[in-house]
Formats: sequence, structure tokens, C-alpha cells
Amino acid sequence: MPDHVTTTRLQVSGIRTDDEVRRALQALYDRFAELGVGAATFEVADAGPARLYIKHRESVAPDTGEIAAALARAGDFRLVG
Repeated sequence: MPDHVTTTRLQVSGIRTDDEVRRALQALYDRFAELGVGAATFEVADAGPARLYIKHRESVAPDTGEIAAALARAGDFRLVG
């Protein structure tokens, strides 16, 4: 049975600017290969937390603890949902 690609959506506080998005994505990409996760993108909102979309195979569950730790190393960024 093929392993399809799916998307997990998380919410991250503290990300508002392009520079913050770049720092957060770099921190995530530094860990993604080890976590078996493919790609990520942010959708920044005028109000409320940014949305983080992570592409990965269905057989791989993103490790939210590792993702939270990578974001915290990059700045004052926190998973909030």
C-alpha cells in the first residue's frame, strides 16, 4: 500500500515578520531530516498565532516535542495548538 503525503497543521505564537519565519523554518529544517518530515511553511495572520503546515508521509507522525524545541531555539516561538 502506498504511503501518501499528508499535512499536519499546528499553531505557533511569536511569529510575525519575514525574519522570524526564516529563523523558524531554518530551525525546523535542521531537524526535519532526522525526524522523517519533508517540508514546512508558515501562514502569518494579522492577529493570533501563525499557522505552521508540515508535509510528511502518513506513516510518520511529526514529533511536536522536537518541533517545539527547535522553534524555542530559534526565538520566542511556542506551539500553542
